[in-house]
Amino acid sequence: MLRARQIPVLLGQMNKDGVYATMLLSMNGALLGSSVLEGSPPISTKVVSAILSNIWCGYSQAGVDQDAPQAVLASGGRLGGLVFELEQGWAAMGPAGEGYLVCLVAQEGVAPASLRQRARMVGKQIGDQLEQLELAM
Repeated sequence: MLRARQIPVLLGQMNKDGVYATMLLSMNGALLGSSVLEGSPPISTKVVSAILSNIWCGYSQAGVDQDAPQAVLASGGRLGGLVFELEQGWAAMGPAGEGYLVCLVAQEGVAPASLRQRARMVGKQIGDQLEQLELAM
């Protein structure tokens, strides 16, 4: 079962191989947990989570253009992931269960496809644990 103090530890496991920040957020932009590597570029996780959830909701509500290279469709035509190029690197996000998102921020040298795959993996892992937590309540 997932505990609140375990969230940053779980997210911190993704901070390697060029990824320097991992965040778990609600669909409305509330930051639920984050992990940032020491010595990494400065990042305001609260601001980033609010901005990225807003972008996610915009894509979800407006529908996703099949040709948009940064968007990935999941089964049923739902939004399955987004990859953004930043000034100094990349950000990838994806669903983490019902009502939650996970976001990874990486350095410039990280391949976007690899980052997207890692966001999917951690989203699935956390989503499964969040689902167990909701069932236990």
